[in-house]
Amino acid sequence: MTEYGNGIISRYPIVSAESIIIPDPSPKEYDGFYETRCVLKAVLENGLTVLITHFGLNPDEQKNAVDTVLKHITDTKCILMGDFNVTPDDPIIAPIKSKMKDTAELFTEPKLSWPSDKPEKK
Repeated sequence: MTEYGNGIISRYPIVSAESIIIPDPSPKEYDGFYETRCVLKAVLENGLTVLITHFGLNPDEQKNAVDTVLKHITDTKCILMGDFNVTPDDPIIAPIKSKMKDTAELFTEPKLSWPSDKPEKK
């Protein structure tokens, strides 16, 4: 299994946790840097499922990441967080957005995260 830096700290006991490998594209369609990624799936004692990921930079990696995430979204009490390496309006994450609510939309002030030192974009 590939080690990757997804992690979770919870005040609720973690009932189970697993690292789910995102399949590498084959063949690789882009000349960019590729890196095997994963999704951390944790189920908490309160019934909440938490998915944490860091998508790759290439669209074919991102497509595989979306497909992997979709397989693990639960119908209730599920949170997805991570670095998706796309903007919220990117069509590649539309299938996820159709199944989940972007909680940043609940705030009146924009929730910006990029670049990390002086965020200008989400």
